[in-house]
Amino acid sequence: MLKQQERFTIKGLVYIAIDQTSLGAINILMVSLIYDKRAMPIYWEILDKKGSSNLEEQQRVLGKILTVLSGHKIVVLGDREFCSVSLGKWLQKQSLYFCLRQKKYKCQDKRRNLSRNERVRFKSRNSTIFK
Repeated sequence: MLKQQERFTIKGLVYIAIDQTSLGAINILMVSLIYDKRAMPIYWEILDKKGSSNLEEQQRVLGKILTVLSGHKIVVLGDREFCSVSLGKWLQKQSLYFCLRQKKYKCQDKRRNLSRNERVRFKSRNSTIFK
């Protein structure tokens, strides 16, 4: 069993992604296990509404997975929909690592001076990183 669990870790960390997708009128909030450059859905809920998920729904789906993965160091990945201070604080309270993508013009607090993120372009892939 231990060897099986080790297959899903990268340098001792388990990576999971939270995501939401709509299939017509069906709105799905899911958590996937990242393994071998793939995201494998391991838990999902169908939301009874249109639009984005809220903090309570996000905590509920992540909480189901955290009980299964207890004892592991977990990294939670999320796109722009999940970039909220409240979710970040909750993840921190759960002793989780996380990387939540910020919206293009999200402000950040650098020693109490709020400023727009500076955009930096890489020549090779036209990717954007913030510094």
